Amino acid sequence: MIIKNRTFHIWFGPILFACCYFALQGIFTPKAAKAIGIALWMIYWWVSRPVNITVTAFVPIVANALFDIIPMKTIIAQYFSESIILILGSGFLTVPWSAIGLDKRISLKALSLIGPSMKSQITVWLLSSIILSNLMPNVVVCALMTPIAVGMLKAAGYDGKSEAAIPILCAIGWGVGIGGVGTPLGGAMNITAIALLQDFTGKEFMYIDWMTHLTPYTLLVSVACLAAMLLNPGKIKQLEGTKEYFKKAYNDLGPMKGDEKICLAMFLLGLAAVFFRPLYGPHPAPHGTCLCFPDPWLHLLFPDFQRF
Repeated sequence: MIIKNRTFHIWFGPILFACCYFALQGIFTPKAAKAIGIALWMIYWWVSRPVNITVTAFVPIVANALFDIIPMKTIIAQYFSESIILILGSGFLTVPWSAIGLDKRISLKALSLIGPSMKSQITVWLLSSIILSNLMPNVVVCALMTPIAVGMLKAAGYDGKSEAAIPILCAIGWGVGIGGVGTPLGGAMNITAIALLQDFTGKEFMYIDWMTHLTPYTLLVSVACLAAMLLNPGKIKQLEGTKEYFKKAYNDLGPMKGDEKICLAMFLLGLAAVFFRPLYGPHPAPHGTCLCFPDPWLHLLFPDFQRF
């Protein structure tokens, strides 16, 4: 990013906060207007990226220290919530995959079954992206699959800008978008949704609950997307030599190493633990017992809000 533009984006975040604060005071309370302004400030920095995303994450602490919106201990507690720990834990289980090559091994093994026809290519790339994005963040899956797809296209005599690349790269992009909602591990947005559900219902929202409710949606959207792509695969019908490319790339990795086996075993163990959580999780509270705690940010926006 050009330094001049970066400086503009850095200052525009606080300016956006100030404008929001003064413009919304007639609609919301002053503290609520500040809270909305902080949200817009963070969203703008997330999109424009003038600073590291970790810096953006600490904006609420700094802003709250300056403008005293809610008690500081409430803000600090959110950085050590169960949702954050779950994201951190799932990251610990999958982050080593890239360093040791386990993610690439799994991808190549799945893609080695692919045929030369474009319909087979679309099907395998889409389904592989959906499955992997159920287990890892969407950005990670996209960053993993795209270089493999470009390498395959080059081996078949095409480049990343050719017509053959369009349906394959679209299959990756749409696949990670669909699969990202399939399990709580698919992204931070899922963890946030679970935290809100737990806050409103007052009981733990299990991993298996998410799967039970979201699997029909994931399957329906996957089938619809696959059907739409297969009906219009493009002018190129065959990509010769692609199956051999994947088999060679997989064989070049050699046998599975010890650290790969350990990481895969730890991930499967963690996955089994969350699936069987209902067997050893907390018992539901007696009827009529309220486990909900008021959300200070929600009450800033809606002071008269009541929980039941």
